[in-house]
Amino acid sequence: MVREAGDSEYHGGFLHAWMNGHFHTLDDGRRVFYPQGPLGRRGYEVASTEQELILRINVRGCQRLISVLLLIGTFAIIFSMMSLESWLLLRIVVGGWLATWALAKAYYWSFTRTMQSVCVPNSPIAYARSMGRTVHPALLIWQVAFAVAVSGGSFIMAYRGHDPFRLVLGLLIIVGLTPNVIALCTWWRTWASTK
Repeated sequence: MVREAGDSEYHGGFLHAWMNGHFHTLDDGRRVFYPQGPLGRRGYEVASTEQELILRINVRGCQRLISVLLLIGTFAIIFSMMSLESWLLLRIVVGGWLATWALAKAYYWSFTRTMQSVCVPNSPIAYARSMGRTVHPALLIWQVAFAVAVSGGSFIMAYRGHDPFRLVLGLLIIVGLTPNVIALCTWWRTWASTK
């Protein structure tokens, strides 16, 4: 859930924090939109608050599509972990990443083709820290616990079946878990400083 600065009540969810990862204010005051979110390397200058509002509405729509892809991918990963086909796991992970990248690129192209390009990369660490201040800690804990359980299952299956591909999947999940761990640490420091 999302908390406004200086407010003690949570107002939104993880998708709202995800949406905020698409926008960044540079040191010179310019507002920048990143189609690839917190991992974006190229941004586009937002000309007005109206344009930012339109972009936010479209980010929400794109996030819903990506969420459906991630949900399907999660079920496919769980199903393929039970099967003997190890290559399917890597195909699903890599294919899902490429599909979300291509979807975001195509989805925002009609906006970004007319916007001024800015070659300042977004900061995934700053995004993860902002999640720690805005996303409800119960949601962060649930996400970390789920990722640890799935990666642990992947490591166990890799060990039992001498399967390096499941080992790679477990490592990819651990890497994907990093922003949530940073967010939890930020939340803990913020909470501890108020006590």
